[in-house]
Amino acid sequence: MKVMILGANAHQTRAIQRAHELGHRTVAVDNRTDSPGKKIAHETVMASTFDAEACLQAARRLGVQGVFTSGTDQPVLTAALIQEAMHLPMTFSVDLARKLTNKRWMKQHFDFCGLPTLPWAVVGENFEETELSFSYPAVMKPVDSQGQRGIFLVESPDEIRRHFTESLAYSREDRVLIEEHYPSDEVTVSGWVTEGQAVILSITDRETFQTKGQLGICLSHENPTRFAEQFGQELEALSHEIVAAFGIQNGPIYFQFLIGDRGIMINEIAGRIGGAHEDVVLPKITGFDLLGSQVRAALGQSVQIPEFDSWKKPPIRSSVQLFFVAPGRIEKIFQPEKGRMSSLVEVGLHIHEGQVIESIENATARAGYAIFLSQSEETLQEDVSTFYQEMKILDEEGKQLLIQHSRRERK
Repeated sequence: MKVMILGANAHQTRAIQRAHELGHRTVAVDNRTDSPGKKIAHETVMASTFDAEACLQAARRLGVQGVFTSGTDQPVLTAALIQEAMHLPMTFSVDLARKLTNKRWMKQHFDFCGLPTLPWAVVGENFEETELSFSYPAVMKPVDSQGQRGIFLVESPDEIRRHFTESLAYSREDRVLIEEHYPSDEVTVSGWVTEGQAVILSITDRETFQTKGQLGICLSHENPTRFAEQFGQELEALSHEIVAAFGIQNGPIYFQFLIGDRGIMINEIAGRIGGAHEDVVLPKITGFDLLGSQVRAALGQSVQIPEFDSWKKPPIRSSVQLFFVAPGRIEKIFQPEKGRMSSLVEVGLHIHEGQVIESIENATARAGYAIFLSQSEETLQEDVSTFYQEMKILDEEGKQLLIQHSRRERK
């Protein structure tokens, strides 16, 4: 069978490979010529994954029998629109996909269902200050973007106006979301839904940092969460409540929560595999074939519900480091010696020697990743520390550009 994958970067490349392993032909779609997924797919399409009409025309021309994306938010809606138009198997309806990819529709449904979320408003450029009934600071973000693009911490209506055009540069709409800022830690829930029944595969800490007034740029994902005992049961129950409230019947789920002095708030939800290499990590921890299941679901094949209930104390722990570098020209890159760290599974780079790095604006500035898996928290702690000592990304003067992330120890 022939399946179209929306996106052709690192996350989607693994999905393309899994589809090949299952015996299917693949079509890789994005608007770049150098994407790694396009080098291995059977057929390729030059089109933005946000452009549903262009992707639909290509899907019809090539006669695909299934469509999906992985590791990215917005193409979930594009996939649903193609599936509906071509009467292909649908993981999510168009209405549900819109609620999972547009923060305005998402927030409205949170409120309609009485789910805990922060006070919010959607405003145009010429908004009245009375439209915002909560105090500052506030968070400003596009309603239909991803990767922490166009997000700002704002202290006044004037700051909203100052950043308005820049925020909308990452949007297809003419309004932005403003929500109350909530000092908090971030936690993500990954899972799979079969016939309306959700299984939680992991609850991880999403460690982030702030730069130039922008929030939520991820440094690492740590599994299991350090909040497992205190908030784990509530997070699991709330995840099931979200699945029921949104009517999610089948497919992957990826929910982001904020934990602060007012308890748990829902930040955002998505119908996808996470973008912190969960497609590598979770199968090794849970035994569940995430990518294979997504390929099967896209082709209308049945997917058995995962048999996993140990997210609180998984048999294998993980730390996914998503590292950045300081501005400068990269002269040399030296990776740690293989086998030096027993828990290091994979290192990937998004940069190259000779490249000039600008300031960190959003998650697209990520320099690379390193995946660690171990039964021992102590081993993870030691190996992550060793990685940052031995990984060298140097400028012309031999200065280390790699920004070190200190990992918080878990029990």
